[in-house]
Amino acid sequence: MYDLEEKIQAYLNCHLSDDEKSDLENWANSSEENQLQFAHYKKIYELSEVQTSKFCPNVDHAWKCVEGKLGSKTHSIKIHPFVYKAAAILVLAVGLGFFAANYFLPTSLIVIRTGENELQRVNLSDGSTVILNENSVFKFPREFEDSGYRKVYLFGQGFFEIAKDDNQPFKIVGSSTTTEVLGTSFDLKSYKKNSQINVVTGKVIFRDKNNNERVVLKEGYSAKSTSKGTVVRHEIDEQMMTWRYGELDFKSQPLKEVAKVLSKHYKVKIKLKEGIENCLITSRFENKSLDEILEVLNVIANIESEKDEKGVVNLSGPSC
Repeated sequence: MYDLEEKIQAYLNCHLSDDEKSDLENWANSSEENQLQFAHYKKIYELSEVQTSKFCPNVDHAWKCVEGKLGSKTHSIKIHPFVYKAAAILVLAVGLGFFAANYFLPTSLIVIRTGENELQRVNLSDGSTVILNENSVFKFPREFEDSGYRKVYLFGQGFFEIAKDDNQPFKIVGSSTTTEVLGTSFDLKSYKKNSQINVVTGKVIFRDKNNNERVVLKEGYSAKSTSKGTVVRHEIDEQMMTWRYGELDFKSQPLKEVAKVLSKHYKVKIKLKEGIENCLITSRFENKSLDEILEVLNVIANIESEKDEKGVVNLSGPSC
């Protein structure tokens, strides 16, 4: 089982498929050692403010394992079952306490959440910076410990500028991917069904947690995680990164894709007349209103626009 901590994190956040969930539960219930390890990681995410309300440990199975080991002894002494159960709980509690105290209590995570239309800059203790896009969640330690990795968690989108540290690579754990770097800058979108990265400088390791596919990306490359695997392109998706600057840059993009971007950017519904969806648009807009952009579309592609009583923008024009 690869990257056990990330697999358990996905389980606790209900991000696993039914088959993956069943496999992990079977693994956890197969031995006392595995149950303790599962409990250890559960404690990590409780301390890190990750929601684990749906976690339900199999106490009966754990007790049967204890009974089985006790039953194998040559000398038997009658003790009330309650004493056994209390002892098992005590051992588990002591193990959790020791594990958490030595590894996780000093590193409780700070959680940053951005709302609608909100961008936020985060400065990390190692000198790295992150700019979070709207509707994103970012979790990070107040101080990075000397543990082999500088690890953070992203659910949403952010632009990272990572301070170089050859001894401690920087690791970003997302909903469906993990990203590892030494010192570089890149834009990362991390959602359960939509993860994508654009490498601006340096080199990045991008891994899909669902199939363990791993790709190494250099400056100027991008990659997208899909249900069929990771797609790598020798170019950056400029449109994906314009959220940081208030710019919209279209290069030979179909009007249907342009309409999607405008719809999201200006929070308005846009409908296209049949036949114009594939009209190619090339133009760059910086801090322009929607009306100004629609005027430009009219000039360069003869696209007419009309807003109805519900606020829907209807686009029409000659077929392409």
